[in-house]
Amino acid sequence: MIAGFFKGLIVSLGRLFKTERAKNKQINTRYITELGLFIGVILLMKLTGLSSIPVGPLVMTFTMIPIAVGAMLLGPLAGTILGLFYGLLSLYDAITGKSLMTGLFFQYSPFLTVLLCVGTRTLVGYLTGLLFRLFQKLDRRRIWSYFAGGLLAPMLNTFFFMGFIVLAFYRTDYIQSRVFALTKGVPAPLVIEDPLHGVYEAIRQWIPALKESIRIHNASLGSKGPLLFVLLTVGFQGLIEWATGLLIGGSVAKGVAVALKRYEPIPFFKPARPKTEAVEGPKAETELPEEPKETELPEESKQKEE
Repeated sequence: MIAGFFKGLIVSLGRLFKTERAKNKQINTRYITELGLFIGVILLMKLTGLSSIPVGPLVMTFTMIPIAVGAMLLGPLAGTILGLFYGLLSLYDAITGKSLMTGLFFQYSPFLTVLLCVGTRTLVGYLTGLLFRLFQKLDRRRIWSYFAGGLLAPMLNTFFFMGFIVLAFYRTDYIQSRVFALTKGVPAPLVIEDPLHGVYEAIRQWIPALKESIRIHNASLGSKGPLLFVLLTVGFQGLIEWATGLLIGGSVAKGVAVALKRYEPIPFFKPARPKTEAVEGPKAETELPEEPKETELPEESKQKEE
């Protein structure tokens, strides 16, 4: 079902592109240039370490700020591309083991990890741009809609990312041990130096009595277990991400929109130019006036002249 949803999203975007292209519209070079600038900002934040701060097994990410600003200024398609680019960077961290939790998930299921890292971030960028258009229609003064869009991106990222973990990976040994550690108030026993192999092997070779206690404790939580896991894992870092998106993302988007006097997203395609008919110019040749005809004298006057 999850794979079908993302497949439908890709197909719908492809149909939109073909429809616009069929109207003989040209690609807007200004749109491509500004989109490239946002991609450069995301890459620069990643290389300099400004994009995220490690907090336990997760990272507190600030990359949602350029994604939100790009989605608001350029539209849903740009938000989709920016979210896809950031998702590919997150997938790289999962494959190389730079991210502890997603590295373990990639060992468990590479396909589900791709959906977690790439699919959720792509969907966040698309929905941020789409919902921002709705906010603009409701916000006649065009003030609060930018701050709502800045808040929307990190909030959706938290909901989709953690929600997908609960749906796809909640029954894994690693998540079950995290739930036990968080709800029991004891240190997580599985965070060691080797993120790809040591942790996973430690889970499998853990003391059977401890694993049984984890199972019994998590079973006693029932439906509260996933909710407690999300709340205790996200915690204060989620509030910081939302606050920075609200204040910084909203302020930057609003400031750029005012400076450029742009209150509508730039279209990816330029509107087709209407065909103009050639205007007939003045005739080059001017007609000469007709020469007056000579009047014939009557016969009597002719005889007198003779």
